[in-house]
Amino acid sequence: MSLSNKHKSIILKKYRKLPAKKISEELNLDVQEVQNYLNEINKKPPFYFYILLIIMPILFLISLEIGLRLFNYGRNLDAFITISDEFPDLLYLNPDLPFRYVSNLSTPPATVLDGFKKEKPDSTFRIFVMGGSSTAGWPYAYNATFPRYIQRKLALLYPEYNIEVINLGITAHNSYTIADLAEDVAVQKPDLVLVYAGHNEYYGALGVASTESYGSSMFLSKLMIELRQIKIFQLMNNFINYLTAAFTAKAEVDKDETLMSRMIGDDKILYNSDTYKNGIEQFQENMSSFLEVMKQNSINVIIGNLVCNYYQKPFVSVSGQGQKNADSIFISAKEKLLAGEIENSQKLFFEAKEYDALRFRAPGKMNSVINELAQKYNLSFIDLASVFQSKSSHGIIGYNLMVDHLHPNLEGYDLIGKAFYKVMEEKNFLPESKKYSFSETELDSIMKSNFPYTQLDSVISDLRIRRLLGSYPFVPKNEPNQLALDFIPTSFEDSLAIRVMRKEISWRLAHQEAAQYYYAQKQFVKFIKEMDAVIADQPYGEIAYAFIASGLVNAGLYSDALKYLFKLHELNPNDYTYKWLGSIALVNKKYNIAINYLKKSIELNNKDAQTYYNLSGAYFNVGNINDAVKSVERCLSLNGNYPQAKNFYQALLNIKPSK
Repeated sequence: MSLSNKHKSIILKKYRKLPAKKISEELNLDVQEVQNYLNEINKKPPFYFYILLIIMPILFLISLEIGLRLFNYGRNLDAFITISDEFPDLLYLNPDLPFRYVSNLSTPPATVLDGFKKEKPDSTFRIFVMGGSSTAGWPYAYNATFPRYIQRKLALLYPEYNIEVINLGITAHNSYTIADLAEDVAVQKPDLVLVYAGHNEYYGALGVASTESYGSSMFLSKLMIELRQIKIFQLMNNFINYLTAAFTAKAEVDKDETLMSRMIGDDKILYNSDTYKNGIEQFQENMSSFLEVMKQNSINVIIGNLVCNYYQKPFVSVSGQGQKNADSIFISAKEKLLAGEIENSQKLFFEAKEYDALRFRAPGKMNSVINELAQKYNLSFIDLASVFQSKSSHGIIGYNLMVDHLHPNLEGYDLIGKAFYKVMEEKNFLPESKKYSFSETELDSIMKSNFPYTQLDSVISDLRIRRLLGSYPFVPKNEPNQLALDFIPTSFEDSLAIRVMRKEISWRLAHQEAAQYYYAQKQFVKFIKEMDAVIADQPYGEIAYAFIASGLVNAGLYSDALKYLFKLHELNPNDYTYKWLGSIALVNKKYNIAINYLKKSIELNNKDAQTYYNLSGAYFNVGNINDAVKSVERCLSLNGNYPQAKNFYQALLNIKPSK
């Protein structure tokens, strides 16, 4: 007989303790029947069952990841993305990219929006520039960075080429970012890569002593970079953050705290300590990884060593523990300098920096590593330290070329740009076509006169410097920022700069507002300067070109308007650009060119009386009286009171021969 459910239930309870024979006796069942049931429940599942056990959760995770991506959950952390439907053919460094490397910063540093073509045209010369805040040009507007200097210089010398110099420098980022971007950079087929990096290995994102650190484990740091790009990981992280926020008191955020201060984890890194060595090893390994990729893809690299301000007083001085007191050494350095002992002074200033335990300035060993990497990978090397020393009194780099502990001033960035370009020229890392002939003096003069940097930019930079130098670690913690408090706005530019610093208005909109202000004041030179700064920063959009072109046309400044009209016409030829290119050609007595442009404008818009009137004038000047009459008649049909049209029409009728 078959086993009842009751029998089966009893067997399941007892089969681990009793043999089949004993169970059968207790239940008065056939022993073979019990044994058959026990064989059935002990039968191993087929092999594919275990495969399914493994595959099912994997398939679930893959499906979840795909679903999250389809619904655009979380952040897209691709290196390069399109950022606007207006420029579908351009890629930019992803503004969210810093979230690959940080988790504790709600508003990480900005990326530089240097656009480049998705598909690299033959007539394009492309350079990528790697680094941190000095590459990004802090505290200045991006137009003042050394990559922009190189771009403007190349554009002047090689006008037939589309020059792309893409600045990948990000404030508070280090060699982890550079190594991580290696493959992404190589895919974009650069003709050259420039590197200026090394100061952020301790307090940059994932730096060994930063608040965003995973300690000395490079494996864990690189793993986190990869995990943060997975949507499921972002979902889990957001859920954990939600629970944490729900059950813990919200920490107060000091809005005035600088990024520099927020990144400090370990503020006492002793000379030659494990943490000290880890920072150097981290840099060496990451840069080697980056340079291997460049080598495999046959991409030329120029690398520069690091500069810093030796007149910056050490931030943290430690006594004992086998350490030399940085403050004491710094005082001795100044005394030796006053006594005229220059060589001893130089050594002491360097030593004071080396024993500064708050290591925002890279140790000298970092420059040794850069030199070793240059030799190992056969790179073009620039001794930027020597360049800066040669321009500094007694060979000691200070505030003559620096604004703080390590960021150059405008002259300093200019020096870096010139130094990189000099090596590019020496190694012939340049476009293949013949360059435009300028003397060095002419070129410098053009570069200075066309420098897209305004009074507004100058004030913004000053405020940034005040905010940094008046805060920790330049002053003791929790002290009020006296430098910022001492700033009293006395001009329109000052007030506008404060709004930029408060994030009430973007840099671009601030320049446009300044341009409108100057235009209303009929200060047209300043109006042009402001808009030139906007265009230099973002040269692809037509809005800025249209704004300045129409403003100059309306002011009757036709010669000034012409270059902006040509660029606007190149981006988006329309009835307006044809009309005014034709009208200015008429003013310049280029009548046939005027006729061609004006006729094209009318094809696109036959309702503009002014276009017909100007076309009539162009026809008249080439002796085509019949078409001149027809054009002015059309003008009057659209606007019977068009200024001077009636008089001109009558004059034409008097000239026109009778039939």
